Amino acid sequence: MDLAPLVAWTMVVWCTGAGGYCLLRCLRAPGLGRIERTLDASGVVKGLAMAVMALPYGWGARVPEAVWPAVLLPVAAVSFGGAWAPTAHRRHCLEHGVGYLAMVYMAVAMAAARAGMRGMAGMGGPPAGLPGLTLALALVFCVSAVLGGTRLLRTVPAGPAAAGSGRHAHAVPLPSVWARPLPDARHVVLAVSMAVMLLAM
Repeated sequence: MDLAPLVAWTMVVWCTGAGGYCLLRCLRAPGLGRIERTLDASGVVKGLAMAVMALPYGWGARVPEAVWPAVLLPVAAVSFGGAWAPTAHRRHCLEHGVGYLAMVYMAVAMAAARAGMRGMAGMGGPPAGLPGLTLALALVFCVSAVLGGTRLLRTVPAGPAAAGSGRHAHAVPLPSVWARPLPDARHVVLAVSMAVMLLAM
């Protein structure tokens, strides 16, 4: 993955933070349903796996190729299973499943590219993976980030003016750390990071 060290470390921090938030939300947030906790657990795996993949100086490439499908494909299957359930989280589950498949694709494509470069010492190899598929996946995550950003802007409190005036000014509660817009911000961070990683292949 051809990322400048500063960009790579930024993504490592972003993805680790997103995964850590998902872990805390899964363990501590009150009132979450089973599907929501499953999605948060999935977000832990996704965020931390992306952080490892983004590590600079080839550190992420030291993970054995077989580890990625072994870890990510079962979680993808759970995510796609949730996409079939008649709940309000079907789209979110589908996005997780597609994200896991994209991560497996990146891992396998980059491992194949590294193997090809070892056989072509001193020569520049072709880009990893299938350029058309890579671009299509990057576009999917760019669209996902834009849609998530739109939801984020709709849920961010508008400030003091939103609370109204007079004796009803105290009636608008501040959002909890577990409530929107933070989950939407986490979604945007992971979608943007996925698009950057795909374009850097």
